[in-house]
Amino acid sequence: MSDDLTKWPRLLVTGSSVTPQQTEEILIRTANLLLLDGNDKAWTQTVYGALRLAPAPNGNATTKSIRATAEDLGVLPLRLLYTSRIASTWIGGPHGWCNWDGTIGCANYNIGEWPARETVLRDWELIADAFPYLDLTAQLLADEGQDGAPVVAQWRVADGRVAEESPGPRITEPVELTEQDLLTRTLFRGGERGVPAAMLYAAVDRLRAARGDRRSRSTAPEADIRQTSGEGTEGQAVWLPAFSADDAVCAKCSHTEALTTYRPAQPQRLSEFNGRAELRGPLPERLERQCQRCDFTWDEALHPPTAAQGGTSRPFDAPCGQPV
Repeated sequence: MSDDLTKWPRLLVTGSSVTPQQTEEILIRTANLLLLDGNDKAWTQTVYGALRLAPAPNGNATTKSIRATAEDLGVLPLRLLYTSRIASTWIGGPHGWCNWDGTIGCANYNIGEWPARETVLRDWELIADAFPYLDLTAQLLADEGQDGAPVVAQWRVADGRVAEESPGPRITEPVELTEQDLLTRTLFRGGERGVPAAMLYAAVDRLRAARGDRRSRSTAPEADIRQTSGEGTEGQAVWLPAFSADDAVCAKCSHTEALTTYRPAQPQRLSEFNGRAELRGPLPERLERQCQRCDFTWDEALHPPTAAQGGTSRPFDAPCGQPV
């Protein structure tokens, strides 16, 4: 244990905004793959589907799939400075020093209990090397940043390098969670979700394509429909509809969120990729939506390719892995 940086130091970051593509790269490659299994299990399945993570029997993702995804996407082995913008069970919801709108900055959370100065420096070195376009200043405030807590550490990240500096005045003021923040996070659906499902799938696909993954849906001749659970062997025919929470306007109550069912015209084929089941085949011809407020259901024609980017959730009519 080190008391140099105090028990729960508050992270302050300010910096220059980054491009949309850079934002996606940062938030995927700085995610903590061990912290994506939250209380919102439908969202966990969506995230696992996008990142090709396989659920373990006791929760979380399997070690094998975590290692494969980390190598596939270039996820950094960060100890303290990871971002949680994809999913988070923290009381304040998704958070991190980079935001989906491309802004760089944070002031409302701490980085953990009794962090070591050398560990923080090592994390910034990994980040600076991976994202040489970053231009930011970071500080730690003592003791959660309460009252007039002093700055106990400061770093400058630019041009692919990091330099530890003598602590100066606060670069920004701490931001505290409001009562409305807490109510929104705890009482309303989606409080653990940091990004729309379609946006996450598209971002991961673009990163895979940029890293030369030939399995990317962006370059494949046909779309693939993935599942995150179920048993099967290579070539076994199974019926596994995919699901997601998408934005859609209900004709009955005008609510804008619906559970979407993608129904293949015929059973797809099950194969294995990095230890997890994966369905591959042509896009289904139609989809079914169910309003999340009034349960009204309706059919729509499928408009590829965005309809296949939604992830997975609870089944409508067939258990995952049920043979046809």
